Amino acid sequence: MVLKPNQRKLVRRWGVPVLGALILLGAADLWKTSFRLRGASGGGIGTSSPAQKRLLAKRCRRLYQEFCKGEPDFGIGTYTDPTGEVWLDSDAEAAAAEAKRTDPHWIDSIYSPQRLARIADVEHWVKERLLEWIQAQPATVFKARDRRELTNRLKSTKLDLPTLEQGYPDEPDLLLQPQALYERLNSGNKGVRRLRLGGAYVLGTSSRFNLIFTLSHELAHAIDPCELRSTGWSIASFDRLSACFIASGIAETPSNRLECRRNDQLSETFADWMAVQISAQALKQWGSEYPEPQRWSAVGNSVRDLCEEEDEASEFSVESHPPSRVRIEKILGTHAEVRAYLGCEPAEASPCKLE
Repeated sequence: MVLKPNQRKLVRRWGVPVLGALILLGAADLWKTSFRLRGASGGGIGTSSPAQKRLLAKRCRRLYQEFCKGEPDFGIGTYTDPTGEVWLDSDAEAAAAEAKRTDPHWIDSIYSPQRLARIADVEHWVKERLLEWIQAQPATVFKARDRRELTNRLKSTKLDLPTLEQGYPDEPDLLLQPQALYERLNSGNKGVRRLRLGGAYVLGTSSRFNLIFTLSHELAHAIDPCELRSTGWSIASFDRLSACFIASGIAETPSNRLECRRNDQLSETFADWMAVQISAQALKQWGSEYPEPQRWSAVGNSVRDLCEEEDEASEFSVESHPPSRVRIEKILGTHAEVRAYLGCEPAEASPCKLE
């Protein structure tokens, strides 16, 4: 059992009894999850009574509150779903810093073979789904040349994980941060595109659903409208989608309307939108048999990184990112398949689409 920083504080203060209690809580949680998964009949959401229906309708109206303001499981800074867990950023950063301080092989420990294999597996799955999505769009969305360009950009984007001896020599601080980054190293269409994951993120994330959303978001930057424009490429359907983001108040642009410049939100909005499309497929593939509590935890962990922690709310960047509430309620919360998965009625607002 790996203890989070706040769990270790409890053990140091109260000793063995608290450690035993934490172990029992973990065992109880595993038993409850196992029981629910085995006992679920058909994966249906039980909302037969009027009271249950009213409660579900209320939850569906306040997705940001549900996913970002709920208490962590057992109050120990961890959010769990049937595939794994997501730690609070502050806990993950503290654990990474502790590993660096106490473990001479801390990079190897954080980027362990098991974690790297899980990340590589998810990255491969996500990239395949993105490529399939491109091919599935009709000719009214992508011309043949556009389809080839998007495909080439995605295929050329490489997952760049640190070497065990040196880490990230050019970005050493990333080893202690809960971040995932898409980077194009030099200008022009032939630039090297890479995806990097911070050590605190790798250490604190085992949820498949969170990994899928995060890697989908970052890979989407390889084909986002602003990234395309930076290399002299434009796609009409993406321009229409961007216009919808602006018109619906999801993305704000500078008053001079010079889109894709500093403080513009189109790039991050598109990456969120694309990640929701791929996450909807993941929920259907791996979570179709989950009962209601596990469905909500799976969706919640998918977008956990969109939530700001209380002590960082004032520092959470809304220059390049829409506010957390907007990202969850207007992008995730209007997706028809995600809402149906949660048992929610269709959204009142129409989601932005390519056509």
